[in-house]
Amino acid sequence: MKKLILLLTIIVQLQSSDLLLGQTDTLNKLSTSGKKNGYWKVFLDEHADPVESIEKACFYGIELYDNGEHVQKYYKHKVSGLTMKFDGVLPPKGKPELINGTFTWFDNKGFLQSLETYKNGQPLYIKSYHVLKNKTDTINHPFEDLDFTIKFNNIAGTFYYREHHLDSTFTEYWFRKGKRGWRVYKIKE
Repeated sequence: MKKLILLLTIIVQLQSSDLLLGQTDTLNKLSTSGKKNGYWKVFLDEHADPVESIEKACFYGIELYDNGEHVQKYYKHKVSGLTMKFDGVLPPKGKPELINGTFTWFDNKGFLQSLETYKNGQPLYIKSYHVLKNKTDTINHPFEDLDFTIKFNNIAGTFYYREHHLDSTFTEYWFRKGKRGWRVYKIKE
């Protein structure tokens, strides 16, 4: 009886561990062909720009690869003449934290240029704005909206993309994998 209880205890412990369930970390893995695949950790500076070393990083985020193809990635911001505000407390360089919060970018005249919201290391929403229509225009106009909470067929890496035009119309797209690879595909009317 003691052997049976001991055996059952060992089985329960194994089932609750990674050993029996085969759970593996899916971060920073290579495909069978040796290419980046799945989710990869990237270090980011105070502007949410990718950096090479942890010493320069305030944040870290998650990027997505599909058998070597970069599906979702962090880009370097063009910050010349722009001011950034972050809605939280910036972590110190060298001690990066998972990126969460909203970055707001303004031009040198104080006009909103971009809003970027991140949660759990990934983008939720990115909104950018047109430059002024003319010198007397007092507001910036929506340019594009990327909504990462809306997925194409619930597939990782896909998102909804809306491009605004100055005549108040817009065009809708899906960022997804299709016949021409990962890119935006216009949503049919």
